[in-house]
Amino acid sequence: MKVEMTYRMKVEMTYGELSTILAALRHVQGMDQEEREAFGGMDHFVDVDPLTNEEIDGLCEHLNSMSVWMGAVKKTDQLREG
Repeated sequence: MKVEMTYRMKVEMTYGELSTILAALRHVQGMDQEEREAFGGMDHFVDVDPLTNEEIDGLCEHLNSMSVWMGAVKKTDQLREG
């Protein structure tokens, strides 16, 4: 039985790390059916199904939201001023 859980996380990451995550998500969207089925067989998906293309769009939008970028900008500005 697959279980859908919601996690609240506070994650700090670099711009490069976030960019890599977004690129990987977009790469998954471009996979053909055979590749998506193999992807879904990874250990990460034992208890949950991989996201659909529409769900990936939503996740990418969420990651790109102003709340994420504002935190990154503030941290960067603090480093430059310090």
